[in-house]
Order: sequence, then structure tokens, then C-alpha cells
Amino acid sequence: MRDLAKALRRDDLAEEAGMHPDDRLTCWTHQCWEDECTGRAPHPPVAPGSIR
Repeated sequence: MRDLAKALRRDDLAEEAGMHPDDRLTCWTHQCWEDECTGRAPHPPVAPGSIR
């Protein structure tokens, strides 16, 4: 999750510096997840084969 947070921050800074929003590397879904997950405990890892 830290890598996602870093990527989001990098895109935010680039956008603030004038980059067009369409040039973001992070998608809208990831931006929403980051907003929803801020301040929450990390999600437990999903065991292989546990989602069907």
C-alpha cells in the first residue's frame, strides 16, 4: 500500500505543477481507495485460493 500512496502523491504533485489530469499514472479507482483507506489499519493479505 505504501507504493500506491507514493504513486498517488507523485501524481498529485505533478498535477499541481501543471500536468494534465489525463496523464496521471494512477487511476480514479486507486485515488478513491486511498481516500477511503486513509487512517485505517492495513488490510490483511488475501490467501491464495480464498476468493472464488
